[in-house]
Amino acid sequence: MAQALARVLVLDRSYRYDVKGFLTHNPALVGTSLVNPKVLGTINQLFEISEKQEIETIAVCVEDRRG
Repeated sequence: MAQALARVLVLDRSYRYDVKGFLTHNPALVGTSLVNPKVLGTINQLFEISEKQEIETIAVCVEDRRG
């Protein structure tokens, strides 16, 4: 879901958002590219990364894990 949202925001500039990257639960994905921006770090690093990257708005996308 996060990749789909990022594609929309990157392709349709009328939204006026600059997608900086992604956060993940899986440390093995840090540094990999999902769309255009890459995985910047883990969810545990949210505050550190948002301050360093000067991020003002955060979109949260989670998987639906209902059975």
